[in-house]
This record gives sequence, C-alpha cells and structure tokens, in this order.
Amino acid sequence: MTVSIIVPVYNADKYLAVTVRSILDQTHKDLEVILVNDGSTDNSESICLDFARIDDRVLTISQPNGGVSVARNKALELAKGDFVAFIDSDDIVSNEYIQVLYDNLINSGADISTCSLQHFNSDAPVIADTRPLHQNTILLSPSDAVLDLLYQKSIVAGPVCKLFKKEVLKDIRYMEGVKVAEDLDVSYRSIYKASSIVTSNFIGYYYRIHNTSAMQRPYTHDRFKGLNICKGILEDCKRRGDTASVSAAKNRVFMEAIYILLAIGQARATFKADFAAARDIIKRYRSLIIRDPLNTNTSSKIYATISYAGIVFILMLSSAKNFLKSIKSGAS
Repeated sequence: MTVSIIVPVYNADKYLAVTVRSILDQTHKDLEVILVNDGSTDNSESICLDFARIDDRVLTISQPNGGVSVARNKALELAKGDFVAFIDSDDIVSNEYIQVLYDNLINSGADISTCSLQHFNSDAPVIADTRPLHQNTILLSPSDAVLDLLYQKSIVAGPVCKLFKKEVLKDIRYMEGVKVAEDLDVSYRSIYKASSIVTSNFIGYYYRIHNTSAMQRPYTHDRFKGLNICKGILEDCKRRGDTASVSAAKNRVFMEAIYILLAIGQARATFKADFAAARDIIKRYRSLIIRDPLNTNTSSKIYATISYAGIVFILMLSSAKNFLKSIKSGAS
C-alpha cells in the first residue's frame, strides 16, 4: 500500500538532501514523496528537482511562498497514497520509520499510528534506532488520545511522528496564515475522525533543533494566534460535554500561555497586551492545573506552583534552565 510523504520545503538547502535520502532509504519502498518548494530563495528547488530526476517516487511542486500550511494543503490535494505522513525538511527519519508506523496501524486496525521522537542539535550526529525488540504499543480510543495529546504525553502535537489513513484527513486542512499551533488543531480534529489511535515507544523521528526553528524565533504578535487555537479546542471540548477533555484542554491553554510569556521574555514592555493576557490565563487556571488528578505533566504543575510566587519567577526559572542547558552542551 502506497504511503504519501509530504515535505514542505523553504530555504532548507543545508539539510534537505540528508532529509530526503533518509526518506528514500525506507524499508517500506511503496512511497510517493511530495516535495513542496514554498518559494525558496536558496538552492532548495534545485535539490528537489535533482531527487525527482533520479527517483520516480519523488514529485516536486514549486509555488510562491505561502507558508507551511499552504504547502501541506497543496500536497494533500495531490496525494495519491492510501496513507499520509508528514516530515519536516530539516529532520531525519530512521530507515524503518514508515514500516513500523504502517505495521502498527495494520496490526491494530487503527486509523492513526504514532511513534516517539528524539531532538538533536543541528550539528550533532544522529544514530538511528532500530525497531525495539520489545516495542510497547497502546491502542487508544479518540477520547483517550485527545487526553494524551492535550496533556502533552506521548502523542506529538505536530504532524510528524504519525501515519494517517488518508480518509481521516479527507475534510481536514491546515489553517493558512497561522504559524503556531495550527498543527495541534489538525492533530486534535483528526483524532476525533479516527476510530482508534495506536501509539508506540519506537523512536523513528529525529527533530533538528536550531536557531531558525519556528519556536526559537523572537516573539511577534502572530505567536498569540496559537493561544486562540488552544482556546478554540477548549470550547470544542466543552461542546462535546467531556469533562476530562475540558480539563486537559485547560491544561493546554495554560501551557500555551506559559510559552507566550517565555517567548515575550524581556520584551514585555513592547507586548504589554499579550503579556497581560497570558498572565491572566496563568492565574485563572493555575489552581486547576495543580489539583487536576489526570494531569501528569510535571512542567505545567511546576510552572503553576511557581506562578504563585510571582510571574517573574517563571521567567527566572526558564533563564536558569537555559543556562544549565548551555553549560551541559558546552561540556559535551
């Protein structure tokens, strides 16, 4: 059965060839690889075309720059496979990545298959894991998978680390013009379209961390749209009348407010309204976060507890963590 792999590409020539080679080296050979060049100004388009010339499984599309959501939506319209996976243009996948996701999906009868990821520094070597001898798979109902997603447990919020039956994504598209949490929205909606979701502890996806990652960029007001998406998910959970998912969604709104506060950091004088809105959400939900018996997210409980000493202490904690991380990185 054919798997369509969608790769949005924008100014990724430094890493793109490594990424595409890791895709073409999959043990699951029945692939359609759709490279969407989203108005790149570097050598990315040439690299895409080169791969299309040497491997007939590769389809290259070029379009004016419209953003990653536009690129993914365009590829979804063209995808001919029975299954769909998304891979970012600077990441790497192990050679059994698709096969493990596919086998787990088929064997469990699920509509979505997920696995784990590992972060790595942009200059660090990657050693791909092989299939674990004792792979731990869990079959989840949509309601349980939503709790996992919103409590930020094993299911990754973004489109990666997943294999979808194509029919699950039939009426689902990415919000265009939104750069934060648009992928969480798709993950949330697709879970409710699925009959079941199978998760695995298999590490098959390697997520590259570098300064040009979307989450590493200086704060702009567009970042606030992510909070609005999380609020929309909360309202949907309320409409569904699922008390557990409402609590989980509040946890996700709380964490998005934390992310915004940390992203603003010392620029809070410039973004007073956004800072105040994030601060108010933290104060509104922190007691619930601490008392929620279903919440096993240690980070959210720590941030909620520290916030009682003052919002500024959250910034201090983040600065201390980054400092210790830099020391560890320098020592290794």
